[in-house]
Amino acid sequence: MSMEMEPEVMEEAPAMEDTSPEFNGPIPGSSLTGELGKETNERPPRIVDAAEAYRDVFSRISKPKAFQRIVISAKMDIPIELVARSLVFSGWAMGHYSQDIMLQIYGPVFAIMMEMLDEEGIEYVALAQRSEDMRLSEAMEQLAEYEKFKEGSVSEEEEVDTEVEMMPEEEEGGEMMPEEDEEPSAPTTGLMGNRSVA
Repeated sequence: MSMEMEPEVMEEAPAMEDTSPEFNGPIPGSSLTGELGKETNERPPRIVDAAEAYRDVFSRISKPKAFQRIVISAKMDIPIELVARSLVFSGWAMGHYSQDIMLQIYGPVFAIMMEMLDEEGIEYVALAQRSEDMRLSEAMEQLAEYEKFKEGSVSEEEEVDTEVEMMPEEEEGGEMMPEEDEEPSAPTTGLMGNRSVA
């Protein structure tokens, strides 16, 4: 008698989701292993004097095409502050001058750009709007409240000083009468005042 074996049907396991991290990203710190001097800011700048750097930027922005771009940005209500910052930053990024010179010439470049626009009679927005930081006003309000609290506590202390203190009664023998047992009071302010009394 031959036994026929039925082929076993194997169920396919559901495909597992790929939860492994991706390993095809850059190795951390690999940017520090490149050849020294490859980046522009790793090479010596072309201009090392702030006055010379200012003259260089001024000669570039006083060209008709460059000034026309400044006029267009002014007419589009782009703040001149941002235009000046981008101009001096691009000079640093191209390796014309160092970062400290970039910071030194920003103010004069900003001023000369406004003068040039004023001479042409073009209206412009000088400074970019900044979001108002409410932390300072909140801190000033808290300070005012604290000063009021402090003045109130000072006036209370003065009142206590002016009150006549009751002297403990003495017995006929000249000894002090024992005071009734009082529970020690916990301070209500300072570090110790924050603890709960058991």
